[in-house]
Amino acid sequence: MKSKPVKYIVYIVIAAFVLYNSVYFKKLDEVRDGTARMFDATGFTDKLWKDKLPLKMDSAIELTAYLQMLQSNPAAAFEKYSNALAIGNYRYSLVKTAATDTA
Repeated sequence: MKSKPVKYIVYIVIAAFVLYNSVYFKKLDEVRDGTARMFDATGFTDKLWKDKLPLKMDSAIELTAYLQMLQSNPAAAFEKYSNALAIGNYRYSLVKTAATDTA
């Protein structure tokens, strides 16, 4: 009869020990130690335009052809030429066209 309370006390002590050793709190200043990096938007954009985007331009569709396909068969256009982030219902497409900058 006495073994049941002893068993529960041992379980409680083990659970308390595990929970106590599972959680640590530290100040952010101690963790970061002054080596925080700032986001370099200019460098990120340069790398994107010079290194990554030219590799993907072969798979881009002409804007006029894409717009025509969207008008005639939107489901097929979205299926073939768009991508999703798997978050919600947002899709994006990579298109190419010629333009003139007059500014």
